[in-house]
Amino acid sequence: ASTYGGGISKIDVQTENVTTYLNDPSNPMSISSNITPCILVDGEGNIWVGTQDSGVNLMKKEDISKGLFRRFGLNSYDSLILRSKLINHIFQDSKKNIWIATSGGLTRFMMTKKMAKTFDTSHGLATDQVKSIIEDNRGFLWIGTTKGISKYDPADESFINYDKSDGLQDGEFSRYGAYKTHSGELLFGHHWL
Repeated sequence: ASTYGGGISKIDVQTENVTTYLNDPSNPMSISSNITPCILVDGEGNIWVGTQDSGVNLMKKEDISKGLFRRFGLNSYDSLILRSKLINHIFQDSKKNIWIATSGGLTRFMMTKKMAKTFDTSHGLATDQVKSIIEDNRGFLWIGTTKGISKYDPADESFINYDKSDGLQDGEFSRYGAYKTHSGELLFGHHWL
């Protein structure tokens, strides 16, 4: 469970034991912040934690019992460099890429190659303020932003942007507020200003 100030908590549903992981400023292997708005368990069983103010943390599957985190986005020597420490959503696509929605653009991290690329307005994204990510049944990514929804085509790394003039409600879409139904429809939460 993610929290807003209490780190993250792991609940063993068999024993009902709760383990809480908190930031320890003296331990670089602890979680980087206690404000943790989003969590993703990837297809390999690794746990990705997005923070409000300190980038992304990765707890590899083999380190879960030890409570060890690797921090990303805080140092220029990381393989995953983020333009913002504010993480809004983390998503894994069907190709096993990790996508990170930040207030500084949309970052794709290719785990197998240990390579990252950030997309922003210079690449055609509607705004750098990215709130949510979801993949449709055809492999396109749909990105909720503060200026509508952007559709990303991985084949040519292009974006098509949709806003009020396309029938969307006016305003900002919600943080981590994207969902794909069983029938393949995409739902986006909206943040009224």
